[in-house]
Amino acid sequence: GSPRDAASDLKKELALAPGNTPAADLSRLTENKVGARAFNLPLPAGGPERDAPGGLKPVASAERGPAGAPGRRPAEAAAILLRNAQEQARVGDKARALETLQKAVLADPGNPAARLKLTEALLKEGRLKEAEEQAGRLLEAVPQHAGALNLRAAARNRLGDFGGAVRDDEAAVRVLPQSALAHWARAFALAGLGRRGEALASAQQAAALDPRFGSIFNTLRDLPPDADPLVAFAEAAAAPGPKDAGQASADLLTVRTALAAAGAA
Repeated sequence: GSPRDAASDLKKELALAPGNTPAADLSRLTENKVGARAFNLPLPAGGPERDAPGGLKPVASAERGPAGAPGRRPAEAAAILLRNAQEQARVGDKARALETLQKAVLADPGNPAARLKLTEALLKEGRLKEAEEQAGRLLEAVPQHAGALNLRAAARNRLGDFGGAVRDDEAAVRVLPQSALAHWARAFALAGLGRRGEALASAQQAAALDPRFGSIFNTLRDLPPDADPLVAFAEAAAAPGPKDAGQASADLLTVRTALAAAGAA
């Protein structure tokens, strides 16, 4: 019922995504229904602010938004891109979702939510060094961001930097003691360092906070004394269900091989 608002929204959408065919089609349908007064005119380059012809007020330059998103403020542009990335991920287009998240960070570099989502997506795609870097940049701006600490610890665990992961996890636990993920990641890192007793205590704490971590604690607790404690985490990363010792060893070998491939084991 409001062609003017519809036309304005469509123009903004096309500014962000020029290749959006449905939006372009809808924009053409609204062109003949909206008069010239529906649109703000930009200030003439270098000219003083004044009323445009017909009494329209010019758009202030501060409201034009970041490059590539005319009319959008950085936070607004990033929010739209984050929603787009969520929808792209929902339909399984992970590559495009990742690209959209990168655009969101470029649109509003100081936005913690955008950089955290990008870090998480990179981690899921196995781009561990990039995930570690993005988490680090977020922590430069927000040093006690528990989510960034947890994600960087997860990346470092998978890279085999268990010492760095322990430092991040301990910082995350200080900031957010009830974070089961932080306790679990700390247990993972301590297991990688061979500190089995401490790993068991952290795994127990994670299980107390979130029962989903109970199987890891049970596996770690029941391992033979001479077993590598990382077996517990190799099993957790594999398919659910009981495994024999041979399968557990194969899972552990997969973890160790991945760490060696990353140049960290």
